[in-house]
Amino acid sequence: MLEQLIIKDAPCLSRLLFHGHGDEEPMNILVISAPNLEILGPLCAVRPGITFDAGATIQGSSIFRSHMRSSVKVLAFKDMNLSLDVVIEFMRCFPCLEELFISTKYSGKKNEWRHRRDLDKDLDIRLKKIVVRNYRGNQSHVDFAKFFVLNAAVLESMRLELITEEYSTIEEQPTLLHLNERASIGAQFDFVPYVPEPGSPYQHIHDLSTADPFERYPYWN
Repeated sequence: MLEQLIIKDAPCLSRLLFHGHGDEEPMNILVISAPNLEILGPLCAVRPGITFDAGATIQGSSIFRSHMRSSVKVLAFKDMNLSLDVVIEFMRCFPCLEELFISTKYSGKKNEWRHRRDLDKDLDIRLKKIVVRNYRGNQSHVDFAKFFVLNAAVLESMRLELITEEYSTIEEQPTLLHLNERASIGAQFDFVPYVPEPGSPYQHIHDLSTADPFERYPYWN
């Protein structure tokens, strides 16, 4: 089993995708130079740190913003306990992030944010697309999604995939999320049931034709 991957000089590397079931032995990944890296993930709680250059370690929310990567535009998480604080830190690390994919199995952290005055100072939200799989519609998940509804001014689409037992709350979501107050007037919001698709998670691994690779991997979560 590979324990360490070092990416020393990869000017043509645009995607760093992780595939597995989360129960393998941990692998350390060191990215020394990948200036054109655009797509990263899915990161998960059990995956070890990913280190950029000599000091920017990404593991959970441990991010050193002095090593920001403006090239990364697409980021995915799996098995995430939905946390606005963690995602905000990643957005600060990747200031040009445009697409965010999240799969969660948990009820979420306490995602209160209105009391945080520091968010307006240095947070430039450039997200255009957000997908949350296994969205529960509870207070934590609603607060998480509502933050982007009210603050992501260039958002184009948000898709919330509700687990079956919570799908009955779909009619309440537009009101709970304050969609009538959304920051991006043209944004589209889709509430759909979460249904895993059949097929191999690796069948499209070499397909570089899609800009949204996580749309093509049915079991990336």
